[in-house]
Amino acid sequence: MLCPSCYLVQRHLDPKSAPLFDLNHQVLGWLPSFITILPPASSRSFMYPTIVAPSAFDEAISGCTHVAHIASPLVVGAKDVEKDVLVPAIQGTLSLLKSAARSSSVESVVITSSFAAVFDPAYDLRPGCTYTPLDWNPISYEQAADRNLDLTAWPARYCPFITYMASKKLAEKAAWDFYADYLGNGTSQPTWRFSVICPTYIGGPCVLPLSKGAESLSFSNQLIWNTAASKPTGSLPKVDFPHWVDV
Repeated sequence: MLCPSCYLVQRHLDPKSAPLFDLNHQVLGWLPSFITILPPASSRSFMYPTIVAPSAFDEAISGCTHVAHIASPLVVGAKDVEKDVLVPAIQGTLSLLKSAARSSSVESVVITSSFAAVFDPAYDLRPGCTYTPLDWNPISYEQAADRNLDLTAWPARYCPFITYMASKKLAEKAAWDFYADYLGNGTSQPTWRFSVICPTYIGGPCVLPLSKGAESLSFSNQLIWNTAASKPTGSLPKVDFPHWVDV
């Protein structure tokens, strides 16, 4: 499996550092594999908070100088979009920022958003379009949470990902709104720098063993694999955003 969190965990789980990680259920499942490929260390701490709970990250962030919110999993086909996708994305991000705002040690916070927060799939690829910080995916919370959402407004290939795109947009927008509120309040102004990155696809060498072969690949890496495994006489698989980042 490749994902940004895998590389971040691998980079910091070395014997010279004493990192503290908050792990969601997915990364927690990979933890035994990480431990077996790393050298001994004097201190490694892990916490498993309910990310939407108030003050969920207070203890984890206490004493930390740099905080990174890594990309959330790509969830497709959730039975309860609001409970399983929207609320964790939005409230998890806000919970982290609120904990950072209560900390006196934090110097910087980085949120991994997505180009899905910027891109309006209704207009498809829009060749030649230059996106700016003023561009947002226009989908609303109410639309994304609607169990009877009419997906015919978007090209068919984007339909399975509409609610995920919405979660990324809504979480990033909530983060910027939160930070703006603090900047406007002189009594509570953050002492930390705030940054957001919006990658498209992220691909590269896998950190952990592919226990299920190609089935273990991430969504982005699966696109690369499909291209490599396609028949020479066939057409290449369609890739919407040919911008690749090897983390």
